[in-house]
Amino acid sequence: MPGSSACILDANHAPPRYLFNFRQYEVSHCGDCGLIMTGSGFEEGQYEEQDYYTMRHSSPAEIYQEWGFRWRWILRRIQSLRASGSSLDVGAGNGLFVKIAADEFGWKSRGVELSEKEVAFAKRMLDVDIEQKSLNEIPEQFDMVTAFSVLEHVVDPIGLIREMRDHVKDGGLLVLATPSPTCIQARVKGLEKWGMISPPHHINIFSRKALYGLLAKSGFEVVRYDTISTYIQFLRRFERDGTTLRWMVFQALRLLGLGADHLVIARKV
Repeated sequence: MPGSSACILDANHAPPRYLFNFRQYEVSHCGDCGLIMTGSGFEEGQYEEQDYYTMRHSSPAEIYQEWGFRWRWILRRIQSLRASGSSLDVGAGNGLFVKIAADEFGWKSRGVELSEKEVAFAKRMLDVDIEQKSLNEIPEQFDMVTAFSVLEHVVDPIGLIREMRDHVKDGGLLVLATPSPTCIQARVKGLEKWGMISPPHHINIFSRKALYGLLAKSGFEVVRYDTISTYIQFLRRFERDGTTLRWMVFQALRLLGLGADHLVIARKV
């Protein structure tokens, strides 16, 4: 499959540079904005696999152990800008963000998810009612729209961000997390061996510059930026409850800008 002949964020950018092949896909890089493109299409069926990473848990306690740290930290970050309100989580996965936002932070929270198995898993494991709908099936606007580990999966990121903007009230927030190609793992392993470039699972990988440009073009102003590493699995062999060391490594990587994911909070303008 041929690589991208033009940057999908701005056709006026210089032609992307070929990086390497991943299976049949040619991975390329825009020198102007830093976007990494794979030329892959979207394959919805992969998200119905029972061993998909958001469903690899056998109890609510395991889900909280894996994901609770991430969602609480992000919600505290949001809380410094807006205490609560109505929220919609796009690509809600196992539903824990929706649950914690409502139960612990006072948000009137909803979630939408394309995967039938994810929706069933969220209900069975956490008693969370995630709606199996596309974003365009939701008519309401919200004080906050979130999308975590979603942007890298879509063929048309500009279209997605603009569609999400239509669901954000004036002055409301859009919160995104997506893999960072300048994280510690990518620097140590090199992009070719970094697991986040994995079409057709991940289609486009955003630099900070590309992410800011996408948001500005779509009618958002970035008000807060971090890089975050919230899973840090290897620490569990040293610390059973995974709290103190996890927090220390998380903060160190965040302060150095080497976290696994971009976290961007933007305001609709």
